[in-house]
Amino acid sequence: MIKITDEVLNKYIDGELTPQEITELKSIINSDNEVLALVKAHRFVDQILREIEIENAPENFTHKVMNQISNASIKIKDSSAFMKSMLAFFGVVFAILVGYVFSLEPSSSGTADKKITTVYTDVEKFFSNTFGSISISFDSNFILIIGFSLTVVLLITTYFVFESHKKFKEQIDNL
Repeated sequence: MIKITDEVLNKYIDGELTPQEITELKSIINSDNEVLALVKAHRFVDQILREIEIENAPENFTHKVMNQISNASIKIKDSSAFMKSMLAFFGVVFAILVGYVFSLEPSSSGTADKKITTVYTDVEKFFSNTFGSISISFDSNFILIIGFSLTVVLLITTYFVFESHKKFKEQIDNL
């Protein structure tokens, strides 16, 4: 006995079944109203699909789409250069702050371990050799100004990131 599936019904409508399968399917259709309704629905869909006009894509459609994708990727690369420069800036500032922290004298309470003191001394020598020519007094006002500046830069960077994300989403929606 033949199992009624969408594939079998589509083959029946397209005339792809063997004469034996057609005879068996017709007997099932005549005895089962649900199968008859399915066949009618498949015939209706087949008729609608055959009546649809096929529209050709405009000339150079693929070329136009690829150009839009290429242009969008170039803009993304430009924004990533901005992000890289911001990360480099924050990296340098972080290195300077770490150098400042290590330039502070350890507490003289006598509780510092010998290994920590040795590491501190080595790091202090490294930063003094690397940044020795930079002589900036790090008082509390200067640190306050650095913190404020970093906060402003972070807010501006966040604004640009959200704006570029919004433009990117608009470009995708317009494709």
